[in-house]
Amino acid sequence: MTRALLVDPSSRGGIPVYTTLVARSLAAAGATPATLGSVALDAAGADPAVVRRLPDDRWGAPARPRPLAFPGRLWRWCRSARAVEREVRRFRPDVVHFQAPLNRRLDALLLRRLGRRAALVWTAHNVLPFERTEADSARFAAIYRAVDRVVVHTPP
Repeated sequence: MTRALLVDPSSRGGIPVYTTLVARSLAAAGATPATLGSVALDAAGADPAVVRRLPDDRWGAPARPRPLAFPGRLWRWCRSARAVEREVRRFRPDVVHFQAPLNRRLDALLLRRLGRRAALVWTAHNVLPFERTEADSARFAAIYRAVDRVVVHTPP
């Protein structure tokens, strides 16, 4: 039986609903899904029996840049990356499917580490809540190279 870990740090929008649908579909197909995600999964109607929580951190750009914004983001990413690594060791999934970035600047590091333990899938949603820059193109290219499969729903 395939064991799939869905990682969804998204805090708004339709991605938590999509994650819940993927988990239910995997279970209906005979797989054993587990979800590691944000509290937004509660609003999406996720089955609480299969949901484990990422640290309750605020994601996204700060309203006003502050001197300690990057160290704070680094700390939050480290907490969430550790939570993902712990869940991978505990659950021992065959595949880890990421629905959204923890931090697009740092996720490729985590993915390269996790790729030694499980197959990796990344969903490239076109609903990301930030404006892409030239640097983001390189960051996402590094993420896409670090996983085994990228799921794309729409041309953008």
